[in-house]
Amino acid sequence: MTYLRMISVGVTDIQFPVWKQNDYGEWIENFRFESGRKECRKLHEKLLRLIEREQIIFPDELPGNLSLPGLNPRLEFEFIAENEFLATVSLNRGKTDDTSGHTYRISAFDDTIPNDAEAKLPVYCAKLHELLDVARRSFGDQPVAVVVLGTKRDERANESENEPIASAPLVARFLADRLNLEFQNNQGEIPEVLSPGTSTWVDILRGQERAEDSDAQRSVVNRLSRVIRLWNSGISPDTGKIFVTTSGGIPPLKPLLERIPATCLGQQSVDLLDKSAKSAPTKIVQLNYTDRVIEQETIRFHCAEALRELDYVAAYGLASRYRKELWSQAVVQLLGSLLELGDLPLEVNSKRIDDRLVLAACQIEISLCMGDSINALQRLGVLIETGIWKLIETDQRILAAGLTVDRGEGFLQGDNIQTIPERLRRTYTDNTYKVENLTISWPIWLKNNAGGQLRKATALKNLVDCYNRRERQGLSIRDCRNHLVHGDKAKPLDINDLDNTFKSCGLMKAKREPFGGNFLSCDVVSKFIRSLNLNEQISLVSGMLACLTEIVIWGKND
Repeated sequence: MTYLRMISVGVTDIQFPVWKQNDYGEWIENFRFESGRKECRKLHEKLLRLIEREQIIFPDELPGNLSLPGLNPRLEFEFIAENEFLATVSLNRGKTDDTSGHTYRISAFDDTIPNDAEAKLPVYCAKLHELLDVARRSFGDQPVAVVVLGTKRDERANESENEPIASAPLVARFLADRLNLEFQNNQGEIPEVLSPGTSTWVDILRGQERAEDSDAQRSVVNRLSRVIRLWNSGISPDTGKIFVTTSGGIPPLKPLLERIPATCLGQQSVDLLDKSAKSAPTKIVQLNYTDRVIEQETIRFHCAEALRELDYVAAYGLASRYRKELWSQAVVQLLGSLLELGDLPLEVNSKRIDDRLVLAACQIEISLCMGDSINALQRLGVLIETGIWKLIETDQRILAAGLTVDRGEGFLQGDNIQTIPERLRRTYTDNTYKVENLTISWPIWLKNNAGGQLRKATALKNLVDCYNRRERQGLSIRDCRNHLVHGDKAKPLDINDLDNTFKSCGLMKAKREPFGGNFLSCDVVSKFIRSLNLNEQISLVSGMLACLTEIVIWGKND
């Protein structure tokens, strides 16, 4: 296993030394303090110079944290020569609750650093100490790369004066020391190579970017994705694990620091290494969005939005990601059959609808709701052929002749085949005949009083006429279907031609209309549906689909 450790940092991730004088005048009480966010950039610019000069150390022992309300200790220092600096601690005595009269300074040996005993400035990365111990136990001897995530925007950018621009490089240097890694100084840029055994930092906010702006967040996403891709490209497939720590840094960006690794590698490859509270133990938790309520609600929100926008494929996909709730089950159950996704039967309020004509008609309608005239074309062929076979099976002449109808194979079987005109059949074997000209000649033959279903056959014939009729552009819907099925590389089917043909033949009103207001509301279609008494079942489907958004929002009422 190869590991990538990604850590976001901010002001509180670095601290500095302060010593307290006891009642006997001795400097024996060592503490650490945060210098504060206000106007910290000037301080951090000087810290960057110390990093370059290697004039910073990271003590092994971690002293206690100094907490005196109102004291507000701050690190102050200046460069007094080319390679010389002077650091001190300043206190806000005017507003402190510390009435003990204690004196504080930066070192046990002097008021300043450097002094005779300390040549370098001690820096503490307190928040990472406990995390580091847990990480070591997890990594063991396995290869690891560290990327610390910071920010460094233009000095004129909003909030730039309060930006801790040295936190990321300091933490990267600290982790390089503690994990025995090579420190790479790429000046906050994404390195060309990100190898195991290295520690570096990347500034994920730059220029004039603001964390709250969508464009800036998109840039953060792109930078994080590049980092992960760079690291992942250098390791064996499926051997990578990313540890993410988001305890520091800018709050609006923290969700992205988890999400992007999960998107790139899958959430099973991402662990969270963090402290949930100051008193809580540090632990490693595998990222699991499925159990997070906010993620479940995000799915529910997008599912409801997809339904409002008639994007039923998206709604199905979202609901299928989380099938524990009644609302998601309702979406998957209804849309799965209408969209032919999965093998779920068409079912409304626990009532199963097995009629293939109902399913095909609803599939045509929902396809046009989504603007998919290609799928509507394919399902229209199914609807017409299914309707013809249904009337063949119930034709009184065929029943009286004792002919067997094999819809699956397209056969008629029996001795009294003379009942069927030769133009409608072809001999296959003895007593078995292949049905011919199903969508051209059969509707004409079925439209006869002798068949005992004149009203149904007339409605079917009118629908088939619309299917076969060539309009001004010289195309019929049947032509479009054949063109789609058999293909023509030289001249692909034009969607605009298909849409115009649908409309001119009276089988479409407009794309992206709500369910029930398009194909199903066309006069020739509605008459066909009523003739076969399918309107009640289609109304059930339409009503359920209309209620689906409410079910997603408020839950299912049984």
